Amino acid sequence: MTEGESKYVPFTGPFRWVDNQEDRDKEAQDNRLTAEENPCRQRPKKLWISQEEMHRQKVPLYYRDYCAHWFVPWRNCLVDNKWTRRAHKKICHQWKEGWDMCQTRDHMDRIAEKKCLKKEGLWRKSSVFC
Repeated sequence: MTEGESKYVPFTGPFRWVDNQEDRDKEAQDNRLTAEENPCRQRPKKLWISQEEMHRQKVPLYYRDYCAHWFVPWRNCLVDNKWTRRAHKKICHQWKEGWDMCQTRDHMDRIAEKKCLKKEGLWRKSSVFC
C-alpha cells in the first residue's frame, strides 16, 4: 500500500474509509501538542473486540458499543445453555453482571466528561440530524 492510500475496513458501513494507523498516530500526537485533544477524558476509549469479530458473532447493532466484549460471552453462554431460566439466573449471571457494570461505568464516565467539558467551557451541543 502506498503512502496516502487508505484501506477499506469491512463491516462498519457501506462507504467507510479509514486512514493508516501511522497517520492516526501522528494526528493524535499533533493534537496532544496543540491541546486540541479532549482534556477531560480520564482514560482512552478503546474497543476490546473488533468489528470483524462482532460481525462474526452476529452481535446486534444496538449492542456494538464499548461493552460488547462482555455481551458476546454472555450471549454465547445463554445459547450453549439453550436460553433456560437457570442459565439466566445461575450459570451466565457473571457475564450479565460484568456487562451491566461496564455499561454503568461507561455512562458515569460520559457524565463526568460532560461536566468537565462544561466547566472548561468546551461543551457544545452537536446537531447530529442537521
